[in-house]
Amino acid sequence: MSFALENHTSTSWDSLDLEFKIGTICAGETRQWTYVFHSGPLPVKATHANADREVIVTLPKKPNCEMAIAKGRMLRAANATQRIEGSSSEIGDLTQEIQSIQGKREAARAAAAIAARRKQAEDDAHYAKAKAAADAKFTEERAATRAACSLIYDKTVDRKVSDLTVRETQQVQACQMLGFYRSKY
Repeated sequence: MSFALENHTSTSWDSLDLEFKIGTICAGETRQWTYVFHSGPLPVKATHANADREVIVTLPKKPNCEMAIAKGRMLRAANATQRIEGSSSEIGDLTQEIQSIQGKREAARAAAAIAARRKQAEDDAHYAKAKAAADAKFTEERAATRAACSLIYDKTVDRKVSDLTVRETQQVQACQMLGFYRSKY
């Protein structure tokens, strides 16, 4: 998790403490982590070009975990002249919110799986239709070639090879290569 920290007040702060409660889903189980962030000096944005600070929060490494929700609150901010205490109320238990998010994610995954299966079925049907058309065309062309070879056979079977024209010789050879030059199929 990462966030950008910007000071939009008119005061520079020496320190800022933030508390985050982070809810994760790990292998179907909900888990919660608390992370306290302590910043260093945070200057006024208007007078310092680099007042923004990107913060990266590293959660404990757990297999099959994904972040579901993060909530934060300011604990305290302090500078030389003032100290501000943040909210005294703690961030509550996130279990119900995590479970709600988990349910929505599972529903979205199920919908995506259904859509993927539907798309796969459509692709399979399209492929089967194209294959059937190609097979039918091949069968039709093969039948036409077989019929042509049958005519060539009938025309040349009783003639000497030396009496055949070049074209007839080539036709006989083509039909022989296809296995169609014989009297009975």
